[in-house]
Amino acid sequence: MNGNGFAVRAEGLHKRYGDKYALDGFDLHVEQGTVHGLLGPNGAGKTTAVRILSTLVRLDGGRAEVAGADVAREPAVVRGRIGLTGQYAAVDEILTGRQNLEMFGRLFHLGARRAALRAEELLEQFHLQDAAEKGAGQYSGGMRRRLDLAASMILAPAVLFLDEPTTGLDPRSRLEVWETVRELVARGTTVLLTTQYLEEADRLASRVTVIDRGRAIADDTPDGLKNTVGGSHLDVVVRDAADLPAAVRAVTRVCAGEPLVVTVERRVQAAVTDRVAALTDVARTLQDEGVAVEDIGLAQAQPGRRVPAPDRSDVRDRRSGRPPGEGGRGMSVALTADTAHGRLYWAFADCLNVTRRYLTHFLRQPVTIVWQLGFPIISVLLYGFVFGEAMKVPGGGDDGDYKQFLMPGMFVMTMAFGFMNTAMAVVTDASKGVIDRFRSMPMRLRRSRPGGASPTSSWPARS
Repeated sequence: MNGNGFAVRAEGLHKRYGDKYALDGFDLHVEQGTVHGLLGPNGAGKTTAVRILSTLVRLDGGRAEVAGADVAREPAVVRGRIGLTGQYAAVDEILTGRQNLEMFGRLFHLGARRAALRAEELLEQFHLQDAAEKGAGQYSGGMRRRLDLAASMILAPAVLFLDEPTTGLDPRSRLEVWETVRELVARGTTVLLTTQYLEEADRLASRVTVIDRGRAIADDTPDGLKNTVGGSHLDVVVRDAADLPAAVRAVTRVCAGEPLVVTVERRVQAAVTDRVAALTDVARTLQDEGVAVEDIGLAQAQPGRRVPAPDRSDVRDRRSGRPPGEGGRGMSVALTADTAHGRLYWAFADCLNVTRRYLTHFLRQPVTIVWQLGFPIISVLLYGFVFGEAMKVPGGGDDGDYKQFLMPGMFVMTMAFGFMNTAMAVVTDASKGVIDRFRSMPMRLRRSRPGGASPTSSWPARS
């Protein structure tokens, strides 16, 4: 942690994709031992910010510090101090819950015995003991998310990034995840939570930063933010005028009176009483109906006029007053770069651990073994012996026997099947966030003494 009490500190972050800025001067300051919400619509830059802070994406400009380490200059140190949970549960659905946690523990270089002990602790902490020997694919959505969070806590990280952790979950599972997050913070972990739901930020976060078009447009406590930015009117702007009737129906369900429709602006406005519940209900309804929303929010403005975004000069970091955590329990291990020999050793160990994972896949999916190994053998026996005479060309002599091409052909086909299955496995891992989890981990690093000194920050003291 840096001397200013911030677990995460980012100033002027820029990230550009082509001619579009995903982040355009984004600032963020997260207090130690708190839940900090990052609130904004799709495409606002939330996920890009998290991927930069977790070292998955390089920033184009600005500077960022996480858990006392510079993201650009010391990415390996950052990876040893963070946990990452993406929008989808990044767990292996074929492995059991215990096997998942033991695999990630070995990849964090705890060793087989310590990884097993840590897995047992986490299964108990996240209330997954009864399902420890079940395949993760048999878990409910809430259980998979809890297992995902447990995997992020192998080393009791100083900072945990949660990127829309309740997306797609039912209400009961969402409550389970919320309770788990509160427990993590009570144990000393700082949480940066990205969400589209104001209700979620209101329930969990002690402070909220609102991001829009790659910039922080507001930063305050949830109550202060609602009083400053929110208001008594719900304001919805749809992308297509044909969707106005659907927006009117959704708003009418929650408004206190007749909604106002401004057709030329594709806008629906209405007075509401329970602002947070109304905003959440309308956003979910429109999303379920497939209505593309250009803007949605709470406004104090007169009907028909849009509330301008607060000026960025008003955005200041404020202290919440909550004391920092006392440090998470668990097997915290300081990870630093080692010699070339050490890196080679741990790279080889990591490869063995990932290979063990795929061998387990084979054992749990016998049809894969039959397809990859049994099919070529059966083909050779079938065409080489059962239909041996049919493989000869009449009058062709030795050159007319197709069996001479059989073994090379089967070998090439087996290799092709292997490459195809490997490619499919990599694509599946990438789509489920497993690759990102591997990339955010301190793989190919060696253990050093616990409690190693943090690098000295080159940032000037903040006034």
